[in-house]
Amino acid sequence: MNSEVLRLLLTVALMFLLLKQAGRAMPGSRRRLAFGLGAGGIGTIAVMNALVAMQFGATWLYPVLSLTGFALLAGSVLALVFAYRGGELDEQFRQVRASTLAERERREHKERGE
Repeated sequence: MNSEVLRLLLTVALMFLLLKQAGRAMPGSRRRLAFGLGAGGIGTIAVMNALVAMQFGATWLYPVLSLTGFALLAGSVLALVFAYRGGELDEQFRQVRASTLAERERREHKERGE
């Protein structure tokens, strides 16, 4: 498989995963904004990869698309940081901590032979 086509498929798959996460996030939340911006950035990069795969001749368009995509991804990271600082991710962190502690206890009991 051509490497450009493989990159296109991977970016489109990642874009749909981010869109799914955006749909699951609470409406109006910064977390939803972060996933939406991330999907937009990845989608922009997917368009650029599609143009490369089709050997589109307007090479001036590639830097514009890549800068736009990376700007959207940077906005996504900022929105996620603001969501974290605003406490929107507290429940997810509690769940991860609880799962980690449960796994640690399970391993300790297994090592002791209980």
